[in-house]
Amino acid sequence: MKIISWNVNGLKSIIEKGFLEEIISQDPDILCLQEVKSTEIPEIENYISYNYPASELVNLYGTAIYTKLEPISVRKGFGDKEFDAEGRVIRMEFENFYLYNVYCPSGASSPERLDRKYRFYDGFTKYVYKSNKPSIICGDFNRISAEIDAKNPKNIKGKSGFMPEEQDWFKEILTKYVDAFRKFHPEGDNFSWWPNRKGFREENKGYRFDYFLVSNTFENTLTDSYILKDQMGSDHAPIVLELNSCPVCGTVNNNDNEFCYQCGIKII
Repeated sequence: MKIISWNVNGLKSIIEKGFLEEIISQDPDILCLQEVKSTEIPEIENYISYNYPASELVNLYGTAIYTKLEPISVRKGFGDKEFDAEGRVIRMEFENFYLYNVYCPSGASSPERLDRKYRFYDGFTKYVYKSNKPSIICGDFNRISAEIDAKNPKNIKGKSGFMPEEQDWFKEILTKYVDAFRKFHPEGDNFSWWPNRKGFREENKGYRFDYFLVSNTFENTLTDSYILKDQMGSDHAPIVLELNSCPVCGTVNNNDNEFCYQCGIKII
């Protein structure tokens, strides 16, 4: 199974420039989008679509998912009216896992916005921790997990994106979840977002704001995770997660499973 997550910073522009077609050519089983900024999204052949736009500021925020696999259930929002009005979280339930597509607030413009960001983290974490199945969380977290996730960490230290409170949150969640990209790529200079300034992307002066966080109990299902650094269209690059899954029913299995535990078909 291949899951792609991408903050498109406006889906309309991505479509007009042909970049959505480029991502679909990667043949993801599930495509999670953030900052969609649209009340309507196009249908794509062989995919089921779910759009969650902001209810008031429709030209901001919003998340969407395209999936080849039909979910058992879909929930939009996590029960907080303030953040749910911005379309920040979609949860999809499958046979043996939940998938969360999330767009976290930035908190960069003022202390009040930073406090709001912390409240989002707190509410979202409580929501996710109620899951009765392993979870995959993907999206734009608007923060780095460690100094290795920034080209120049001194430039962001003590600011939104790398505050001590944010680091404490990340350390706590990583007691229960695996940073999938770091599992396969422990080296530095791997970023997913670059400021819109001349030469920053070309010189790789960026940050890793986009993540796949996977329940520890699901770690043995992972086969790869990487960043599509050359994909243009947004200030973010798409990120990819690959898992061992059944080609018939889509159930995710441990990498040492010879047969799918759900439908029994041989997968190795």
